Amino acid sequence: MHQTRDDSLPGETTEARSQRLAYATNICRGCPVRTACYAASLEHDAAGLWAGRIRNIDHTTRKKVPA
Repeated sequence: MHQTRDDSLPGETTEARSQRLAYATNICRGCPVRTACYAASLEHDAAGLWAGRIRNIDHTTRKKVPA
C-alpha cells in the first residue's frame, strides 16, 4: 500500500497530513472505479483513504469528497 492513502503516519504534522490527504482525494475524484473502491472498503473493513473518503482505524467515515 502507498502511504498517500494511510489515515495517519507516525510523526506526521497536522498540516502535512492535510496536504497529503488532499492530494490523494484529488486523485480519487477522477477515478472510474471509485464506487467499486468504496464498496470494497466496506466489504474488507478497510482503514485509510478509499474512494476519496477517509476511514479511521475504528472504520468510521470522517470525510467525504464531493462528487
